[in-house]
Amino acid sequence: DPNNIPMGLSLAVLKLEQGRFDDARRLLDELRAKDPNSLPTIVAQIELNVRQDKPDDALKLCDEVIKDRQNALSHLIRGRAYASLKQPEKAAEDFDRAVSMEPNNPDVWIARSDFYAFSGQQEKAMADMEQALAKAPANVSIQRRAVDVFLASRRREKVLQANTIIDRSLESNPDDVALRLLK
Repeated sequence: DPNNIPMGLSLAVLKLEQGRFDDARRLLDELRAKDPNSLPTIVAQIELNVRQDKPDDALKLCDEVIKDRQNALSHLIRGRAYASLKQPEKAAEDFDRAVSMEPNNPDVWIARSDFYAFSGQQEKAMADMEQALAKAPANVSIQRRAVDVFLASRRREKVLQANTIIDRSLESNPDDVALRLLK
């Protein structure tokens, strides 16, 4: 169905993953024409431009998203693009801006934690994951992510903290297979 935008986006992302960039671009352009404000479509276009080594096009789309939305998510999108383009200083600025715009949103802390972990800044990654946990202490998904970050540090106190998180999570979610495997 040519009017099924989610299916069209899935197909475009598949083409992108297959390296069929021309097909992906054609599909994404069609989707964008149908819904110019579709953030998932714009994000896929950004990713396509990054993969095709078209940083100016990718960043132009990012700047449009920021101009139109002026929210933390828009800065996370541009921060991820900068990180993919190997511009960590600019990426850090956008991740910092997202955190300052929505400091009570655990997702911004997780995104910045992921950036720090990816860029080898494990201490900062753990500190941001602690903030995410503080904002949503009962969120099992965040607990799992924190366990991964803390275990990756291999620091004794963080490994112990990860084990404590696992134990607490299992008390309220005893059937969670992913948590049980971590134990």
